Amino acid sequence: MKKVIPFVCLLSSVAFLISSDCAFPESGGSKSSETPKAASARALASAYEEKASGYLAEGRLEEAIAEYTKCVDLAPDDHSAYNSLGKAYYCLGRFEEALGSYRKAVSIKRDSPDSIRGLANIYIAKGQETEAAHYFEKSIELDPGTVSSYMSLGTIYKRRNRLEDSIPLFTKVINAYPRYDNAYYELAGVYELLGKTDPALENYEKVVELKPSSVGAYSALARCYMVKGKYGKAYRYAKAAYSLDKGNAEIKNMIRKIKKKLKRGK
Repeated sequence: MKKVIPFVCLLSSVAFLISSDCAFPESGGSKSSETPKAASARALASAYEEKASGYLAEGRLEEAIAEYTKCVDLAPDDHSAYNSLGKAYYCLGRFEEALGSYRKAVSIKRDSPDSIRGLANIYIAKGQETEAAHYFEKSIELDPGTVSSYMSLGTIYKRRNRLEDSIPLFTKVINAYPRYDNAYYELAGVYELLGKTDPALENYEKVVELKPSSVGAYSALARCYMVKGKYGKAYRYAKAAYSLDKGNAEIKNMIRKIKKKLKRGK
């Protein structure tokens, strides 16, 4: 069969871990009390899940969905199978079906941070940031060690102008991954929006240290140095940005403005 290329998911930022575990609940007590029919169904469901997990790991998403569906038909209270089914639908961009699977997973296991993060990511993909923020906040409460949730929630807060609230979230990401340039970039942007130029400069400079090809960071450094009246440095960074993105009208206009300021200063 042809291999299905997964849908490119948002964040970031932020990729799902494919679980190969599918724990099926006991039926009416211990396994020894199961009827032969129930034991047979359990074994068959486990086989479907194992096959589905292999397909999911290989990116054969449609085939994974078919096998997970067989699994949950036999084990309708299995959290792990519904969770993995949600991941497969999500990666295909079939968000409504993914929502249904994750909601079912959460109804079975309400304190599952993985399922709750799944809901949050789907709401981001659907552009429903209020709902996404709610579920990311909940996932952080349940699992404060998963850094991707902090990055996603911080980005939502920034877009919704909750700037001060986003700072500790981006800082948490940086502390965990000190070479993650995008976290520095987002944090710098927050400080710039707050008018806190010095910490904005510090973080933008860290971005170009980690990612010398960042046009956005060089442009931002030029803007910040213009605010501080340091037009020589502003010109140097604007030129660096333009060298990476020749023809960019916005950067070209910035360079023109800086040149005028430098001429007036002579």
